[in-house]
Amino acid sequence: MLFDIAKPNPRALEKMHALDKVRLRDPDTGRLLHMSGHGTTDSARYAWLGFLHQAETLKEHAETRGEVWPFQPVPRALIDRPTGPQAIKAAKDLVNGLDP
Repeated sequence: MLFDIAKPNPRALEKMHALDKVRLRDPDTGRLLHMSGHGTTDSARYAWLGFLHQAETLKEHAETRGEVWPFQPVPRALIDRPTGPQAIKAAKDLVNGLDP
């Protein structure tokens, strides 16, 4: 989905596109933590995204509740950026106005 921001807040825009954000991946299954903080997903579109200190807080809360926390932080650039045939399809979708 393409959209234009007339007067973006520079700090908010910087935070939205921050490269130091991470996603949380279960190393056993390869699935990502869902954005709700509960359950998992295969899609980065619906996966949790945040900073490392936020990931640590989620882990601490889960451990306090006695839950097993299998998730490991992975830099968003390793997950969000398509490669190979996926990159070609994403580029074509972008040109055709589809949400990659």
